[in-house]
Amino acid sequence: MVEEQEKKPEFVRNAEARQHNILFSDILRNGLSFNYFLWKGSPDVSLAHRLGLIFVSGIPLTYAAAIYDAVGWGTEDRGGPVGLLVATFIASPFFYVTGKLLRNAFRRK
Repeated sequence: MVEEQEKKPEFVRNAEARQHNILFSDILRNGLSFNYFLWKGSPDVSLAHRLGLIFVSGIPLTYAAAIYDAVGWGTEDRGGPVGLLVATFIASPFFYVTGKLLRNAFRRK
């Protein structure tokens, strides 16, 4: 059994090891590799991963748009200029996260 594992190429052993997810350490390792791609980006990911990250980046963008909609775009009946400033302050982290995710999705070598 050990001899069979040694005959397989490295990428095949790595792919089989990533598919197990039975032990907590396996789950932790696979989660860390996804989090690394999510926040730091990688030039060597598939198109499906990139498309998924583009869709995921829409979540914080939706939150930011909802904050602007709730507080108002600076109209008098909603919040005025102060409301717009507050909405910008609250929505800024969501815009930052969206930009970071999209930058990682489109990162190339």
